[in-house]
Amino acid sequence: MTDCITDYIRFCEVTTMTARTVHCFSNNNPWITSDLKALLNKKKKAFRSGDRGEQRRVQHELRKMLRTCKDNYRRKLEAKFQQNSVRDVWAGMKHIMGMKGKDRQTSGSLDRANQYNQFFNRFSSPPVTPPTPPAPHTLTLSQMVRPSPQHSPVSTSPSTPPPLLILPPTVTTGQVKRRMERLHQRKAAGPDGISPSILKTCASQLSPVLGHLYNLYNLSQEKVLLLWETSLVPVPKKSRPPDPADYRPVALTSHVMKVLERLVLAQLRPQVRTLCNLPISPI
Repeated sequence: MTDCITDYIRFCEVTTMTARTVHCFSNNNPWITSDLKALLNKKKKAFRSGDRGEQRRVQHELRKMLRTCKDNYRRKLEAKFQQNSVRDVWAGMKHIMGMKGKDRQTSGSLDRANQYNQFFNRFSSPPVTPPTPPAPHTLTLSQMVRPSPQHSPVSTSPSTPPPLLILPPTVTTGQVKRRMERLHQRKAAGPDGISPSILKTCASQLSPVLGHLYNLYNLSQEKVLLLWETSLVPVPKKSRPPDPADYRPVALTSHVMKVLERLVLAQLRPQVRTLCNLPISPI
């Protein structure tokens, strides 16, 4: 059921969201617009035709348009400074200076990839060792001599009370919607391929479905692990990492599962708050 819901969300994202193709040229400055590009093409056309009057007219119009475009881009950067959007400001400055991001991908063979998989997953799958039977000379007297049924000692411990019936936590549609609206849109998508921007934008439509899914996969059942799929992305710490320890593993978890984690945390926090305030006795 989880796979069906996530696949349908990706299908709706592909079919309903509009896509736009943008042509980017490496030698274009960020203040160059489509109108300015049209004037540049008109200037080239006038140069090929040899019309001096048309060239002077287009050149005068081009200078005026270029001054206007630079002024508009300057105001755009100043607005980002006023909005405290440091990320966008630095992205614009890097684009102006021509700085390009480094290629963090490394090349290698299939054996090297398998080696990295074993290295990063060594804690998730510990080796299972069968219990070794004790040696005959290490047996104690109580282990070798068992009491007979008629002389078995009577237990004097009090009877244990019956276990309390703890109902699994349930969530409402409003709680799911409020938690989805708090997602960070710039975060990377998880292994399911659903971006947080989709969950935040379509919170009103997806909150009833995800709320039913969370209540169906309650904590009393062992089905929460179906949502807990995390992929590790090794990010190199050096330009040429020679060893698997030179990689920093970055875990990508599904944002659908992160919403469930926050909802469960909100219900568990009031119950353990009294335990957190207990004084710690020195040992």
